[in-house]
Amino acid sequence: MNVFPNPYIGFNPQELNKYARFVTFTHLPRKATVRVFNLAGVLVRTLLKDDTSQFFQWDLRNEDGFPVAAGMYLVYIDMPEVGKTKTLKLGVIPEQQFIDRW
Repeated sequence: MNVFPNPYIGFNPQELNKYARFVTFTHLPRKATVRVFNLAGVLVRTLLKDDTSQFFQWDLRNEDGFPVAAGMYLVYIDMPEVGKTKTLKLGVIPEQQFIDRW
């Protein structure tokens, strides 16, 4: 399992426009629960996957629909059919905070 792009730095090459931001989780089983936490341990978003694709996208928004802040996130993936869990680290740097001039 993996998440790309990681770190997310202002854009994803697969995005069609700058208003539809996302990261993609790969190699997931049919059913999975993805929980995203900030480093303070606060739950940012819970995502439920229940389809045959191995890919799953997160729109980089919290439970209230607001874009997440820049920082590090811990992603806890629970896979009940497989009986395993996986923890990933994800860095997010939104476009507004990305320095493109040196």
